[in-house]
Amino acid sequence: MKHPLASLAAAFLIVAGMQGAAAQPAANPGDPPSESGRPPGHPALASPPSLGFVAGTDLFKQCADDSATGTSYCFAYLAAVHDSVRAYESWLGFREFCTSNRLTQSDLRDLFLKDARRYPFELRGQAASVVVSSLKRAYPCAGMPPSAPRPGESSSPDD
Repeated sequence: MKHPLASLAAAFLIVAGMQGAAAQPAANPGDPPSESGRPPGHPALASPPSLGFVAGTDLFKQCADDSATGTSYCFAYLAAVHDSVRAYESWLGFREFCTSNRLTQSDLRDLFLKDARRYPFELRGQAASVVVSSLKRAYPCAGMPPSAPRPGESSSPDD
């Protein structure tokens, strides 16, 4: 049986731990932009902005790691994405995917790992998007067209 509070607490701790950047001082409204064009107090970007907090490759590494830490991180992230999409769906009145009530966090992990190995090019994107794509392919809603096939994807079901 899943423990919702434990999952929520784990997700909170993981997200808090991912916050590596220190807060920057706020610029005064009257301060002119710096020579770089950035507001005063804002650091230069070391690289272009990321797609989100977690890349697909990073989530794959955590989910493929059978340690307690890797598994906990994976379960918390996958459950958070699943539950966030469910909340979003209720606000908008439509479904992205239609899972059964018996779906477990272990099922989510197995699905994510299977899809990551089948579509490794997707791992370059935001982890949450990769998870949602996997769920949409595996659990389409009745009456909704399936996701478009990916390049090199066979039309047969599971391998």
